[in-house]
Amino acid sequence: MVNRKLLLSGDTVFVSGLGRPDLGGKVREWAKDLYNTVYQKIARIADDVLVLPAHYASIIEELNDEGYIGDTLGHIRNANDMMQGIAENDFVDKVETQASTATPPNFEKIIAINRGVGEATIEEKQELEIGPNRCPSPYSLKA
Repeated sequence: MVNRKLLLSGDTVFVSGLGRPDLGGKVREWAKDLYNTVYQKIARIADDVLVLPAHYASIIEELNDEGYIGDTLGHIRNANDMMQGIAENDFVDKVETQASTATPPNFEKIIAINRGVGEATIEEKQELEIGPNRCPSPYSLKA
């Protein structure tokens, strides 16, 4: 949180969903961690705080009219059923049910580069950094 105005959410909260705790092979454990983050930490943050995720999640439309990827926490909460009073067991069960969703195609490459065992050109790094990595959960937004 920066000056109680900005939330740099990394891969936890996207404009269009929550991060995927199933990608590390510890879906139940990490889903509980995500639940605690959403309901114990993020729940304390005001609705007018601007959420700035690490990248857009899966659709370029997350880029707003001002030219950046972000939205107010209140708007993101209102659009996301998983952030609206769901019980922990239901949250974890829902995440686990959806865990069969395919791993993003560039996920392993990103992990290898981050660990220093993979390489990429500057152009590839830029695309991986700003492009979609399809890591938001598929169950995050209201239908």
